[in-house]
Amino acid sequence: MKTWDLRLFTLAATIVIILSSYSPSPLLAQKAQDTTVAVCLQKCGSIREGRTQDDRETSSAVDQILEHCVRACRNVSQFYAIGRHLGEIKVDSSRRILREQRIEVAYMRPDRLRIALSDPSGRATARFEADGHQVLMVWDKQMGLFGGVPENLVYRIHAQPPLAAFVDEETDGDLYEDASGCLSASVVGPLFISRDPRAWLHSHVAEYFYDGIERVGNACCHRIRFHQSSPDLAVTQWIDCETGLIRKLSVVRAQTETGTPCWALGPAASGEMWVTIFDEITTGTLPGSLRFESKPPRGITEAKGTDETQPPRSTAASAPFLQRLLRAASGSALEKTSVSLENQWPREHWQVKRTWRFENHIAGISTGRARMVTIVTADGKVWLLDQKGLKNIPASLDFYPDMAVPCKLANQPAVVLARSGGTMIQAIDLEGHGLWTRSMPARVWCVAADDQTTPPRLWVGLESGLSQLDPTGRTLFSIRRQRNITQLVISHHPVYGRVLVGLTIQKPELWLYTFAGRPLAKLIPTDALIGAEPCDIATGLLMVGAISREGNELALRGLGPSAETIWTVSMAPRLDRLGGDFTSIRERTQEGVTQHFVAVTPKGKLREVDDHGRIVWDGELVFERLQTLLAGGTLAGAMTSGDLDCDGRDELYLCSDQNLVEIGLAH
Repeated sequence: MKTWDLRLFTLAATIVIILSSYSPSPLLAQKAQDTTVAVCLQKCGSIREGRTQDDRETSSAVDQILEHCVRACRNVSQFYAIGRHLGEIKVDSSRRILREQRIEVAYMRPDRLRIALSDPSGRATARFEADGHQVLMVWDKQMGLFGGVPENLVYRIHAQPPLAAFVDEETDGDLYEDASGCLSASVVGPLFISRDPRAWLHSHVAEYFYDGIERVGNACCHRIRFHQSSPDLAVTQWIDCETGLIRKLSVVRAQTETGTPCWALGPAASGEMWVTIFDEITTGTLPGSLRFESKPPRGITEAKGTDETQPPRSTAASAPFLQRLLRAASGSALEKTSVSLENQWPREHWQVKRTWRFENHIAGISTGRARMVTIVTADGKVWLLDQKGLKNIPASLDFYPDMAVPCKLANQPAVVLARSGGTMIQAIDLEGHGLWTRSMPARVWCVAADDQTTPPRLWVGLESGLSQLDPTGRTLFSIRRQRNITQLVISHHPVYGRVLVGLTIQKPELWLYTFAGRPLAKLIPTDALIGAEPCDIATGLLMVGAISREGNELALRGLGPSAETIWTVSMAPRLDRLGGDFTSIRERTQEGVTQHFVAVTPKGKLREVDDHGRIVWDGELVFERLQTLLAGGTLAGAMTSGDLDCDGRDELYLCSDQNLVEIGLAH
């Protein structure tokens, strides 16, 4: 069973409406004494109650029930149902918030779907409607389905993709989010439109419980509990014995006073629950008055996306991955500044080679290629730094990017541009000519490129998951397994070989993907990562991560094949606020290629370590002739590396406010 959309419980100020009373079911033995339930037992058959893993016959019977449900949903050509959508939040033993709405579901295979929710007075609160050409979503921008009032409703219209793109875990092409929440509330909608209703029904389920027979309205139903892989979430379905269709569904997330998950809201200290009950269902002719129309209701406004031209949100430099989310703005003006490396240990090893000052703050710097670094500034300009020097790429952009990813598209050098939290991606050549522009269906958090393969591949980390694009910007494949991907790196794994690694800031986990975008494994490191860099194949490590413990320590850590910590090097044990960056550097010698890692703190402290975690060099970046004293501010920002002078060893390129600093080997 899917991980159900619990945004339905989001609550601001709301109108409290008392639900119709309903109570927990008695034991099957007691129910059998009731004449009506006895009739249901004759229709449905007697199945031993309990966990399916504990009884082979129960397990086999539940499998057959679920297969009946899958076949019924797959074979439905028309469906119409009306019922109730009930919600409850238990704040504590004395405070409960209740909500009831009317729900209407209409479906006509293959691409017509209407789900509408309204309050008891008949006023619309949410809607999802696909008419075969467009998809309309209506929702409450403040409170979601739980407490909506018409004055807060907004809408969005999409050109209609295959409806499975709204519910499936993975698909060829784009995946879309249902902003309305109606698909989850409808219970049956996702099963009708999924390309694989069986996989949808069983996904994320840890174990099944058979709870016996119950009546829902006039229908005799099997009651089955689906315990999710998330231990605090329990889903219960009532499946019609005769038709195989779902008549009722409840979702419970509750806990005791000690935080132990509960499977019911009644005995819990606090929690939340929603229930959908269909009072009438027909799979015959749809009502004659029903029309599938994606026309927004009067009096509501269109929900604005994030793909319009927008001013910069920050003045600090950012790399095109997770570190950009952790930056702290400098906020100070720098006059003409000289930069030097001081306090080098154990010897003078690096030196400042060149500095550049831009008219505006640096918004982002690329992860770099062997012969190219790209920079974007807060005024929306794109810059290229290569062996010939620094030049402006005269591109005409519709948005202000803070990501610039150099790559090769259509056999020519190109730069892919995006903005964190926006939806637009644009590719330009090195002369500024637009190659293509693409609006993604969800917010973009990162972009990665691999042009060493034919054809080149682009990956985009989205709010909704991972998407793979072809060189023309067309989505080839998308997957939802990992949400809010804020960094993507190409690395080598000692077991899986060359992999794509996804990192999410909200969760301390790494996902490994094949180069086709299919998930290989999910790894849980011991501490939260704030970034990653690929390690050399010879080390056997998966990657190196910069890790923050309790939000005030910056460290480099070598992670093994299962994300276990191999070594740790502290960079700054006491940071006023999190910041800084790190990158890998490579050097070609007669013995081969060596790989080291360099990190920088917000105060400009630099540290170089080898791939075994041994400290090689320390230094401090000093800016002189500052106009104001940067007490507590971020001095050094994002950094990258690249061998632009072709001497066999990467140089470092570090951003600070409006300055770009090149650091190379001291001779």
